[in-house]
Amino acid sequence: MAQAPSYEELEKELAYLKFRLCQLNPEELFFEERSAPFETEEPKLWEWVAGEDKAVCSGGYYAMLGYAPDEQDPSPGIWIDYIHPEDNRAIRRIMARVLTQRRRAVQVAFRLRARGGAYYWTLCRGTLDESPGRPLRLSGRVSSISGKEDWQEAFLESQRRHQTLLQNLPGMAYRCREVAANGWVMEFVSDGSLELTGYSPTELMGDREIYNSLIHEDDRPLVWDQVEKALGRKRRYEIVYRITTATGGVRWVWERGTGVFGTSGELVCIEGFTMDVTAQKTIEQELLHENLRLKSLVTGEPGFGEIIGNSPAMQDVYELIANTAGSQANVIIYGESGTGKELVARAIHNRSKRSKGRFVSVNCGAIPESLLESEFFGCKKGAFTGATADRPGYLEMADGGTLFLDEVGEINLSMQVKLLRAIEDGGFTPVGGQEVKRPDIRIIAATNRDLEELVKKQAMRQDFFFRIHIVPIYLPPLRKRRSDIPLLIYRFLEKFSDDSHIATMPEHVIRSMQNYHWPGNVRELQNMVQRYLTLKQVDFIASTFPESPVPEDGETLAVSVGKESLAEAVARFEKEFLLKALERHGGNRTHTAKSLGVGLRTLQRRLRQHGIDQET
Repeated sequence: MAQAPSYEELEKELAYLKFRLCQLNPEELFFEERSAPFETEEPKLWEWVAGEDKAVCSGGYYAMLGYAPDEQDPSPGIWIDYIHPEDNRAIRRIMARVLTQRRRAVQVAFRLRARGGAYYWTLCRGTLDESPGRPLRLSGRVSSISGKEDWQEAFLESQRRHQTLLQNLPGMAYRCREVAANGWVMEFVSDGSLELTGYSPTELMGDREIYNSLIHEDDRPLVWDQVEKALGRKRRYEIVYRITTATGGVRWVWERGTGVFGTSGELVCIEGFTMDVTAQKTIEQELLHENLRLKSLVTGEPGFGEIIGNSPAMQDVYELIANTAGSQANVIIYGESGTGKELVARAIHNRSKRSKGRFVSVNCGAIPESLLESEFFGCKKGAFTGATADRPGYLEMADGGTLFLDEVGEINLSMQVKLLRAIEDGGFTPVGGQEVKRPDIRIIAATNRDLEELVKKQAMRQDFFFRIHIVPIYLPPLRKRRSDIPLLIYRFLEKFSDDSHIATMPEHVIRSMQNYHWPGNVRELQNMVQRYLTLKQVDFIASTFPESPVPEDGETLAVSVGKESLAEAVARFEKEFLLKALERHGGNRTHTAKSLGVGLRTLQRRLRQHGIDQET
């Protein structure tokens, strides 16, 4: 077995390979940055002076080449004659660039002519000298590395191994660079892109739109936010997200990448690796569903914590709660008034690593505009009339915990700017104070308004929208999960009954409640149960009890009694209902699922059951 090369041998081989690349591509120069100068060892010393094409070399330098002390040529300009003609130009360019860019150190391999005419490979190491009162110069030492046989063969073998590795990676390696005309574009993509994404390396390189469209539209804000934060802190990023392949399929991928920075701290390029983790993610989601199911069986709770409901729509919500609780991403909860948005926010907080911190709930629509800044950022004593003492704001109170912004769409544009700065680590200053505070908070927002429409109407800043709209959760209205109504009624009966016994409700009353359209959602149902326990009667807001749900847009579906069974009639009705819903949203399944109050996966499963997957 051959002996493994030493660190010194590997270091010398790397220096040679980099120099060969420099010769092959004159635009690329390779340097080694050191925090401390290279150690020098007499007598193989040299010194290169800035602006002068000459170097002073010690006796040891010439002795290494086989010259006796009396054979040395002391002329400073003669040194270049000892360098191989093919290496001459590269060496001059490297030395000049080191001095111009104030590089701390350089390491490069080249050939020197020894006494007798033969050329030998040497390793040259130099350190920049900026001593006051002296010309800028490089000084260092040279050592022989000619013990390595056939350097050219080693270089080609290294290239072959590198290419083989890239071709057999179970994923896609990439490098992207900023191009003024197109922004960030792929500069290099490995062959694995075709199997992973359906796009060849040629299709992905140089085309920003294809690369951007790869990321699933629901995951793009999260991906770009994570990458931007990591690059801003000069740290590596790791993200799990979905991609949409060239054939329209969806895959889960794991990506790790890092920024490459220049000597001045500027971002030069981004390099990373992406691989398929769909199988692992599928298993993870199946385990999560099973965990939720078993937890419900063991605890006897028909829901998730304080949230009640076992409908498919709520199962999708529970999955999102469990997933988001383990991350630090900001969350936005959409839902009509009374659907339990704050309960979902508390569930996420209580299951997160921030559960030991405070959960600070803020009703943004209830704060007068004149008090917004002092309520959020706090104030110092004497800052304004009535400020009799220092008072912390919501952001400071939520430090280390979660800030819940209910009805976030009510915050005005001016306050959005200040909140955005505080969220993005810019910090804030209490009213009347001078100290900048930077709390560690997670934002969970909630609204019953269409925030995208507010952005279009310029009632909400786009940057503020993208900062809070990272992980969206859509809560279905109560009329979209009628199977949960009896569970909710039983829970409220238990909550409002006397300690001596739990009250009951007639079955026909429960059926009537299931047929009601509940404009006030769960909050209205809770009030209705409490009123029933007090007055022993129910009085709906509507004057009649509809026997069946009334479509919100006035649309009706034909109902006829024929020879088909009940199951066949229900299936036909559901299919027609889904087709009309898809037509109303132009075939967009994400918007259709949102309008129906179900998760996208639930909708896709129902479509496949009715054969609609092939029809639309």
